[in-house]
Amino acid sequence: MHGIDRPEKGQNFGNKAKRFTSDHCFGKVLLVKITDIDRYGRSIGEVVLPNGKILNKKLLQSGLTWHYKHHDQFKEYFDLEIVARNQKIGL
Repeated sequence: MHGIDRPEKGQNFGNKAKRFTSDHCFGKVLLVKITDIDRYGRSIGEVVLPNGKILNKKLLQSGLTWHYKHHDQFKEYFDLEIVARNQKIGL
């Protein structure tokens, strides 16, 4: 997913982040706005939910992922992570 780094299984909040993602995606038709292709040939993008909200942003707002600053310069993503951290939400 573009701009975020979600914890892996076994890391703190890994299962919670996976459950959050599944709850928002399972059985739904999603749109992925591809922004890049990574070095392994995988599509990287923003996941648009049926209600028009961006899952990448929702994960950041919920404190369940980090902003991947090394590969992304979206100020909005940076700000969303900072707000979650200041509110002591999630990670």
